[in-house]
Formats: sequence, structure tokens, C-alpha cells
Amino acid sequence: NTPYRLRQCMRRLQSYLESIPHADAMNVVERLCEAVQCPTMPARSTLTWAELRALAKDGVTLAPHTRTHPLLTRMTAAEVREEIAASRDDLARETGQCSPVFAYPAGAYNAAVQRVLREEGFQLGFTTVGGHNVLPCGEGNLQLRRTNVSPRTVPLLLRMRLTRWAGNVDEWRCGEVPWSSAQP
Repeated sequence: NTPYRLRQCMRRLQSYLESIPHADAMNVVERLCEAVQCPTMPARSTLTWAELRALAKDGVTLAPHTRTHPLLTRMTAAEVREEIAASRDDLARETGQCSPVFAYPAGAYNAAVQRVLREEGFQLGFTTVGGHNVLPCGEGNLQLRRTNVSPRTVPLLLRMRLTRWAGNVDEWRCGEVPWSSAQP
């Protein structure tokens, strides 16, 4: 059981879980955790409604992300709509605001998910693909790139990542030509 073999095994498991419907994947994870006696998740891994209300009061723009963080591409259209609409409605009810902006859990989206977002009144959708966007994006507004910020991101690194040069590096690193630059 070398670290390499463990990573390889985890990648295969993750790939399998991402290939099956969300409910089935959650059942597999639950059975695996029971079999190997995983420690339980921390009781609190997200912000509370009180913390979100305080952020909104301080001027932070809040937007929904789903209720249970599933891969939306592995769900039926009705399940996708429920996750998206319920998270939007919860946020609006609890904080008094909800922007028409959405971030796809794990960056997973497809045309069917985008259709539901449009029907539910969303105007922007963020993927996990790194890079910059050329606005306005038209139909691309629901597949925006982003700049990831983590606890390790120091201000100097963030400033550098926001330059056009760094956007080109992100595009190269992701191995694709951005849709935004292909537009006339």
C-alpha cells in the first residue's frame, strides 16, 4: 500500500462515483464509511445562517450553490431544479437577498443543468475552470471561469493571478482554448 497506489485507488473510486447517479454514489460512500469505520464528518463544516446574515449586512453578495452539494450532472432534471430552486429560496428567506448567480458544485454542469438555471432566472454560472472571462459572454454567462482563492492565497499571488498573463497561464494549464476568446 504505497502512497502512489492509494492515490490511484482513490482516483478510480472518485471516477466511479462521478459516473453514477448522485443518490447511488452517496449510498456507496455511506456503505464504504460503515465498512471501514470512518470517523464522522465534523458537525459543522459550513457557515450558519446567522454568519451568512452578518456577511450580507456587511455588503457581501451571497449566491446559492445547492442544498446538498451534489454533482448536478448526475441527477434528473427534477432533482436539479429542486436543488437549485430550494437553495435560492432558502438563501432569500434567511438573508433577505439572493443574486441571480450560481456556482456549480465541483464545477459539474451540462446543457440540461444550464437550461434549468436559465428557467429559474439565473444570469451567471461559475465553473471550476481557472481563467478569465471576456464580458459580455452571451450564452457563456452560465459557464464562467474563475480564480480560485484558498487560505494559502496571499495578496501578492491573488494580484498576480488577476492579470491577463496569469489568465493565459490558467487557460494553458487547463488544456483548452477558452470559449470566450473564440468569440468574434
